[in-house]
Amino acid sequence: MSQSSQGSPFADILKQTLELSKQVQASQDAAADAEPVVVERAEGMIQVTAKSSTEIGIYINPIAFRVGSQVLGEEIAAAVNESLTTLKDRQLSVGNLDLEAVNQQVEEIQEQATAQLTNFMDGILRAHTAAGEAERTPKE
Repeated sequence: MSQSSQGSPFADILKQTLELSKQVQASQDAAADAEPVVVERAEGMIQVTAKSSTEIGIYINPIAFRVGSQVLGEEIAAAVNESLTTLKDRQLSVGNLDLEAVNQQVEEIQEQATAQLTNFMDGILRAHTAAGEAERTPKE
């Protein structure tokens, strides 16, 4: 990695990490601020509201209980599944980050940081060794 005009290669790596962290945070903030997905089933007698994959609300009109528990269960499950699928599709289309790409970037940054730290530590070891040898060499 070449040294930039703004600082050391290690500083560049830290800058890349910070930028990636800001992108992930912005993506999470956008998802949290999104409007909930509302799905109605059984002619509006069942309503499922999904704000996230872990936050779901269900409203059942008492008249829906007349259709029988099996049909009611199927309609609720269908509404939940539809709301979660719609939510996921919407989050992907809003520009949420591709986590696989983020993981790849983090791995690249980790490799760069490891190489830079190894070079730094090798330099310290060489300087320490040279200083020790200089002390042992008789002065004329």
